[in-house]
Amino acid sequence: MAVLENNMWLIILLITSIICNIVYYLIRRRDKFYINGMSFKESLDLINLPIVTFEYEDKKLNLILDTGSDDSFIDPECIKDFNLPLKEVTTSIGTGNGTITSSGIVELNIKYKNTTYNNLFILSDLSGAFDRLKKERGIEVHGILGSIFFTRYKYKLDFKNKLAYT
Repeated sequence: MAVLENNMWLIILLITSIICNIVYYLIRRRDKFYINGMSFKESLDLINLPIVTFEYEDKKLNLILDTGSDDSFIDPECIKDFNLPLKEVTTSIGTGNGTITSSGIVELNIKYKNTTYNNLFILSDLSGAFDRLKKERGIEVHGILGSIFFTRYKYKLDFKNKLAYT
């Protein structure tokens, strides 16, 4: 009887150990998921827009995550002090509110936390829309990050957890 009782305690201990290991693994996996993600929780809660703050050199760039836009756009005024090679291309881009004229394309290595992303941005005067955002919602926006970026880096937008993740 004592042997059976000892074996039962051993089985209970083994099952408990397995369950603890599974829970530990799931928690670590979830934490890794959140650590590698780009949170847009604060901006979505405050102004109802998915915005992530990246860095280029020492400047912070607030970019709207926009899967409806193929390309990425940046207002030339916010990067005028950078010595960037510019591919001179002038095009007009149709939008729901009219036409935006671009004045070229720049390549930026933008950084989020410890990860750097290389991305092409079309230079477009977006000051009208961005000035209105600043006035009405109190946030300074510098550009739009389009779906080519999300496809290239295999990011998905999760509006339930307010997170972009790979």
